Amino acid sequence: MASVRNSGKTTAVGLPKSSRMKQFLEETWVELRYKVTWPNPKTQLVRSTSVVLAVVVIVSIYIYVLDIFFSFVLRHTILAPR
Repeated sequence: MASVRNSGKTTAVGLPKSSRMKQFLEETWVELRYKVTWPNPKTQLVRSTSVVLAVVVIVSIYIYVLDIFFSFVLRHTILAPR
């Protein structure tokens, strides 16, 4: 790493911040444009949404069953009238 003054105008590598920001944005755009695999809205997106909804329903049913079970146990043990 080059030793560069830290006056706010240059960075540790010696390039002005505006040039580094421009380079970062250009590289980001290229990566988003050519290297990222975007989902096909008709197939992958619908499939992913279906999986998420199915998992939410399954977990909701599981939590509901646990709630009913623990409510029953509490009513008949700890909260039961003596």
